[in-house]
Amino acid sequence: MNKSNNIEIKSMIDKIFEQREEELYTLTVEEREMLLKKSKNYSKIYTAIENIPQAFTETKEGIKASIENYLEILNDLQGIENKKFYQEGFSDAINLLLNCISKNKKY
Repeated sequence: MNKSNNIEIKSMIDKIFEQREEELYTLTVEEREMLLKKSKNYSKIYTAIENIPQAFTETKEGIKASIENYLEILNDLQGIENKKFYQEGFSDAINLLLNCISKNKKY
């Protein structure tokens, strides 16, 4: 497969991903349960931070900021990975189909 075809396939995959993105991000019951657990643990962390004595206000704020930054980076990374794996899987499937079609034309 030539480079031009790969670029066209990549462009098509980007468009399909964008069209399906909202559908792909619809949560299942299991995902909702996991998010609820995550939220409860997040609340526990914040409760623990709030129980740090007032004399450590600056430290408390630093801990909160660090947690928020960490979660932001983690969420961004997860989004990038999800898109990458979706696109690569889709690209592999298209390449497989194209290879099968081209092999069938030879016979």
